[in-house]
Amino acid sequence: MKSMMFSLLRFIRRKNTVFPAIVLMLGSSLTQAELQLNGIAEYNQLRTSYYVAALYLQEKSANPKAIMASHSPAKMELSIITSKWRNRSFSTYVNSQFSINNSKSITQKYASVNSPVNVLAGLAQATPLLAGDVISIEYSQQGITVLSLNGQPFSSDQGKTLFNALLNMWIGKRPPSRQFKADILTLADAEVTADTFEIYHLLSPKPKRLDFAKTIAIGVTGFSAEAIKLDKSSQHSNEQQKALDKAKTQALAEAASQAEAEALAITAATAKDKADAIARAKASGQAAMAKAVEEQAAEMEQERLAKAAEQARVKKSRIENEYRQQKLAQQEIALQQKRAILEYKTALRLKVTQKIRYPARAYELGQQGTVVLEITSNATGKVLSSKVHTQSPYKSLDKAAKKAGRKVKPETFNKLIKVDTITTLVRVVFVH
Repeated sequence: MKSMMFSLLRFIRRKNTVFPAIVLMLGSSLTQAELQLNGIAEYNQLRTSYYVAALYLQEKSANPKAIMASHSPAKMELSIITSKWRNRSFSTYVNSQFSINNSKSITQKYASVNSPVNVLAGLAQATPLLAGDVISIEYSQQGITVLSLNGQPFSSDQGKTLFNALLNMWIGKRPPSRQFKADILTLADAEVTADTFEIYHLLSPKPKRLDFAKTIAIGVTGFSAEAIKLDKSSQHSNEQQKALDKAKTQALAEAASQAEAEALAITAATAKDKADAIARAKASGQAAMAKAVEEQAAEMEQERLAKAAEQARVKKSRIENEYRQQKLAQQEIALQQKRAILEYKTALRLKVTQKIRYPARAYELGQQGTVVLEITSNATGKVLSSKVHTQSPYKSLDKAAKKAGRKVKPETFNKLIKVDTITTLVRVVFVH
């Protein structure tokens, strides 16, 4: 059987589509630098996707040597997307990539047990890395390289040597893959699909993981954890948020109105009781009793007003708590649906690769190329359309990819998916 390789990624370049550039603010009390997204890539092995990596630079570059030589601030960020990345696997990956992409002298320099490289390799020792964890490797304008987990610095080193040595793992002579290196070094203006951004922005560290990161964090000399901030604002719809805000405002207004009405009623009742008591006391000629009744009525009025105010405060607090719970519930539902859609798309892409057959004639002629399919399917698992989104240089490769798209049998939608159809972009690379 002729050898062949098919590369499937969750994102593709689109020649005619330009997405807004992502900007990262890397700052400190002394200086502030604006970083741009240079490239974004996904690492996967044996049909398992482990992380999405994003490289940020002050000036975009596709030249590894130029990036290494620059002393401008830079950042490499890894967003974990696999459910669990256990210690042995992660440690082996880091140590292997570091050693094969760096010289013997650099490897020896960071060979000690407490070196930043070994601390990084041991991140999963206490507990596996989980989906949503974010590992950051940053070179600041102060000339310090800082390693962080979920925003908590855990190791650092003076100068850029460490940053370059770690960056070599992804843009050195032996990167995770040629495609990975090409994607992370792209000069395009964020020419990645919405799928990539969705994967990159969808997962964020869970509260327990933030606490875990704090427990393993160690002191970072001369650099504050607050000096690095990443704005990962999502592009999702805010209609539900606006609806909740409106409902909250209305509920609070109603509560305030009711509390005010109750207070007025109490005041009126108290005033009437007081007037009647005073009138009776005066009529009987008991001036002292009238004064006492007047004072007692004033105290009762204050108590009632205080009780009404407390009831209004409790009611307001309850409404605000219900609002927060509704907001969290809606966010969780939206997140579950996005996860389910991403899982569906991943499964469909794998099914397409299994149906791909390299045209014999094209293989013999050495024809190679990349085809991007656009497959639309419905909830019952039926393919509604399969067409070529981006053509390769050869029609035979386009036809082979399109044929695989028609033959594939998608899964039915997960019950968490509330849309009627899903459109999936599938990238197929025909390479000898």
